[in-house]
Amino acid sequence: MKNLLYPIAFALTAFFLAYSCSAEEEDITPPPSVVKPTTPEPETEVKQFTLTVTAGEGGTVSTEGGTYDEGTEVTITATPAEGYEFVGWEGSDSTEASLTLSLGGNTIISALFEFICVPTELIEYSKPSYETFRINHPKDIYQILNEGEDLSDYLHKYGTEKISLDYNLDGNLDFISFKNDYRTEGNRQLINFYIGDCQGNMTLDEVNSNKFEGLVHGRKILIGDFNNDSFPDIFLIGHGWDYPPFPGEYPVVLFSSESGIFSEIRLTNFIGFFHGGASGDLDNDGDLDVILTTLTQGKNAFTYLKNNGNGVFEEDINIDPFTNNEFPQINQN
Repeated sequence: MKNLLYPIAFALTAFFLAYSCSAEEEDITPPPSVVKPTTPEPETEVKQFTLTVTAGEGGTVSTEGGTYDEGTEVTITATPAEGYEFVGWEGSDSTEASLTLSLGGNTIISALFEFICVPTELIEYSKPSYETFRINHPKDIYQILNEGEDLSDYLHKYGTEKISLDYNLDGNLDFISFKNDYRTEGNRQLINFYIGDCQGNMTLDEVNSNKFEGLVHGRKILIGDFNNDSFPDIFLIGHGWDYPPFPGEYPVVLFSSESGIFSEIRLTNFIGFFHGGASGDLDNDGDLDVILTTLTQGKNAFTYLKNNGNGVFEEDINIDPFTNNEFPQINQN
């Protein structure tokens, strides 16, 4: 009897242990959850940058810039002025006139322009002076003013003691200038020559300047190919000391050449109180002759200078005089 109770007790113990383990495994109820409060993300500060836009000489830009948020795209357009062309940006490799920037930092940029070199209109210097005279002032007049000369003096004396011409035939206008100084009878001043570039700037031509004397009182400059070498020459006409006894003065001819060096002849045989003149082929022999004019006793007097084709002149008295050449009488009352 004692032996039977032992197995039964053992079986009951094993049953209760198994039941207890099974009950623990089936309890799958989750523990209560705890929700923590969320902390909001801090707002990110937007960066701002400065854009500075400028334009070089010869054009404008569509904006001068400003302050913008990071990543802002700004479009800038460069517009050249008349006579200029856009060539690029300082601060960017772009060569397009319209440029778009995405700002990621402070930026400085400048539009660059260049003057367009436009060759001077070709002038046929073999034609009469009526067709070769041009009023063409240098870009910077102050480059060629004489000492003590103001702008009004310069403008008044253009064509009398100053003139533009392309004397080296490089397509750019050059310039010659001398100063009238008739405080004393023979006070001739030296002539200056200036070589022009395609931008209208003038540089003193040291090869030809300060070699030739101008006139005491210049009144007219003629431009033409007087020696038929295809290079333009300069015929200076004046009337000299403007005080009694009004002695007059002789013309001066300056010949340009392919070498770039000028030479001169001084027509000392033809002295007069000349106020003007003109050139043209008066005798139809294919070269430029010259008429010099002066005022004598209320009438225009004329001197005809015949050209031998090489720029050597002699007076021609066989050409018929002009008609109706009297000045109207001025009523002094």
